[in-house]
Parts: sequence; C-alpha cells; structure tokens
Amino acid sequence: MIRRMLGGVMLCAVAGAAGAQGLTPVYTSIQNCPALQSLTLADRTVSRAQGFGIMRCKGTGGLDLAVIDEDPRSWLAVIAGRYTYGLHNPMVQGFKLGHFPDVSTTKVVEWRVNGEGSPEAFIVRVHYQDPNVPATQPNAQRSTLMVFSLRSLPPRLVGMTTDNNAARRMADGN
Repeated sequence: MIRRMLGGVMLCAVAGAAGAQGLTPVYTSIQNCPALQSLTLADRTVSRAQGFGIMRCKGTGGLDLAVIDEDPRSWLAVIAGRYTYGLHNPMVQGFKLGHFPDVSTTKVVEWRVNGEGSPEAFIVRVHYQDPNVPATQPNAQRSTLMVFSLRSLPPRLVGMTTDNNAARRMADGN
C-alpha cells in the first residue's frame, strides 16, 4: 500500500516536471504585419485616426499580437478570438526601468509552447531610454525582456530580465 502511494507521488512529480520542461520555443515576427484601422480593448478603442499605428501580427496556438505604436512608445495586445487583452499598463504605464518603452524595433516574440501546441507564455524585448544617462549618449538606450504568462487570460507579467535563459526559466516556471 505504501509502495503504491509512493509510486503514485513519484509518478505525479515526474509528470509535473516533464510538463514544465516540455515547453519549446516558437518564434513569430512583430514586424511588417498588416495594419488595422482600429483595435477595441477592454477599457478603450485605439485607432489610426487618433494617431496610433496598429498592426496585427500572426502568433501561435490561436493567439495573435497587436503592436500599438503611440510614438515614442509602443506596446502589445494579445488577441484571443473575440477578446483583446491590452498590455499598456505593464509595458508603458507601469514600466519603471526607464523612459519611452518601445517594442517597435523588436523583430520577434518567443512563445513558450507546450506539447499540444498551446502557448503558455511569451517573451518580448522592450527597448527604453535609461533615465540616468543623457539621451544624446550612445549608452542611453537599454533593453529588457518582459515575460508574460498565458496559462490563464488575461496575460500576466511574470517578470523582467536581461538574460535570455533567465527569461525562459521564468516563462516555463510561471
């Protein structure tokens, strides 16, 4: 009886570890995507007429990304069927590392996908101006990787790092 219980616990632990380690990368572009005239978010609608640049980029596993450019800042929204989840708050409004967070020069997003092809997280590089360095200095520009969990919607910011491997560990373990 005890052997069966221990065997079951060990099997669950192995299955859990295999699930966490089973995420693989899928890369999609967030450059040169089709333009949208407007995008309706939960709290507002943004449009080209208001001066926003809006593109819809193909994602993976039934999710797409919208890139919203409100010069000099840009940010993402996750499009899941009829629902659009804007990430303005964590990517712009609540961004504390520096000035003018921007994804417009980022070429790809790394999705962390499970064995069934469902994305469980994504990683995106955000560029920004270091607030402690004059903007005219070459080292004023910095970047960080932002990690978002997709295990349940809306997406949730897991963390930020400058290290690719650390970002993947955050994404896979969130």
